[in-house]
Amino acid sequence: MKYSIYLNINDFDKHGLKLYGYPKLYSNLAFEHLKETDQGVGVLIQDRYAWVLISMKLKINKPLLVHEDIFGTTWYSGQRGPYYRREVDIFNDNAQIQGASYSILMDIKDRSVYRSKELPFNRLTEKITHLVELNTNFKNDLEVEDIFSGKVLNSDIDILGHVNHLKYVEYIYNSITQEEIEKLKNYNTLELYFQKEMVLGDEYKVSKGYLDEKVVFIITNKTNNKRAFTLVLSNE
Repeated sequence: MKYSIYLNINDFDKHGLKLYGYPKLYSNLAFEHLKETDQGVGVLIQDRYAWVLISMKLKINKPLLVHEDIFGTTWYSGQRGPYYRREVDIFNDNAQIQGASYSILMDIKDRSVYRSKELPFNRLTEKITHLVELNTNFKNDLEVEDIFSGKVLNSDIDILGHVNHLKYVEYIYNSITQEEIEKLKNYNTLELYFQKEMVLGDEYKVSKGYLDEKVVFIITNKTNNKRAFTLVLSNE
């Protein structure tokens, strides 16, 4: 089924869709697809479990340059241990973005990963068609430069009590210059790794480094000194 995906005019800058707008496309598409089920985005399943993103990869075959109607299809594409995979194909006449994500079910009561074979929802129909290669984590160590420090605010927190996944790329977008924003438009692949949740009041820093031809941004939670998020930009 093809869904219409909503974006706000404020999601665009003079270069086109802002950096954090691409994962927003994914999230809005997933929301439209799942809202009629018993396991929608931001929904507590049996008042206890919720989907939490672990990783996401988006390949920008044709960038979205202007605010115009855009559509997408998405499907559940398999399970790997506790990780559930979803594909997305987003498009209009002028743009195309393809990608995938891994999510886990989190027990909200103790923040643990749900691992039982008996699922607390009706399993969606599985379609084993993968659009991109996707990992569940990024473990490379590299030299980085700290470029920004901040603190988690009230508006950053979602219904699950932690920083909304879209905020991490927004933190990075707000930490770089207009010149850097223009340069980042030259990359066609975004890899997002959600490594440790952050909560209200946590202090964090944004760091930047390079791995071969890739640009890597890391958000570290200064409150507990753990890596919270990694964004890798590359050309594939």
